[in-house]
Amino acid sequence: MAKNSPFTLTFTEALEIVMKGGWVQGQNFRNGLILMKEGNLTLSGLNHVHVHDFLAEEKDQEKIEFFLSSGIYMDKYRQISTAYDAKNKPEVNALTGLVIES
Repeated sequence: MAKNSPFTLTFTEALEIVMKGGWVQGQNFRNGLILMKEGNLTLSGLNHVHVHDFLAEEKDQEKIEFFLSSGIYMDKYRQISTAYDAKNKPEVNALTGLVIES
């Protein structure tokens, strides 16, 4: 039986999770990409959202720059908590909103 999409959060809801230290992944992100908060306002003076790439981390590649666009804003998100989840993003059918089973 097909499962509903786990990508149910709006950008605003996702950003609230990120700013509290959580991780989120967009439905249209490629495997391995997440949004997370970096820095600690009290220690470094920096407290910003960035894109982390768990797959590039394994290959020692450069970080990806984060640009706020209409695509990022209109995307749907899911909260995740592990690198495994980030690397194994479910594929969702754009028409039905159901997870495509492999």
